[in-house]
Amino acid sequence: MAGGDEQSDSLFGVDTLRRAALVFAPLALAAALVVYLLFHVQATALRNAEQADEERVVEIGRQRGDGELAAILSDLRYLARQQALQRWLASPDAEARQALAEDYHAFAAEKSLYDQIRLIAPDGRELVRVNWNGGSPVVVPDDQLQDKAARPYVAETLKRGPGAI
Repeated sequence: MAGGDEQSDSLFGVDTLRRAALVFAPLALAAALVVYLLFHVQATALRNAEQADEERVVEIGRQRGDGELAAILSDLRYLARQQALQRWLASPDAEARQALAEDYHAFAAEKSLYDQIRLIAPDGRELVRVNWNGGSPVVVPDDQLQDKAARPYVAETLKRGPGAI
C-alpha cells in the first residue's frame, strides 16, 4: 500500500500541481485579459455612443434655439416696419395710437408667443402695451402704462440706435 500512496501523492503532489499551474495559469490570465479587453471595448463604445447622443441633443437644441430666435427677429422687423407704427410716428395723435394698439392686439392674439408687446418712448414711458393675459390679449389703458426708464433693457436698447436689434 505504501507504493500506492506514493503514486497518489505524486498524482496530486507538488510537481503535478506545479505543472498544472504552469499550464492553467497562463490560460486563466489570457482568458482574464480577453474578458477585460472585451469589457474595455464595450465600455468605450458605450461612452462614444452616449457622447454622440449628447452631441445630437445639443445640436437639436441649437437648431431649435436658432429657429426660435430667427422667428423673434422676424417679428421685431415686422413690428418695426408696421404701417400703423409708421402712421403714428408721422402723426402721433390718439387715432394713430389706437390703430397701433389694435394692430399690436391682433399680432399678440395670432402669435401667442409674447407676454407683452410694447412701444416705449425714448424717455422710457410706455406709449402702448398689450398684455397676453393668459391667452386673451388686452390693450392696457393709458392710466396703467408705466415708466420703464430705470429698466436696463431700455437703456441698452437706446444705446443701439435706430434700426439695430
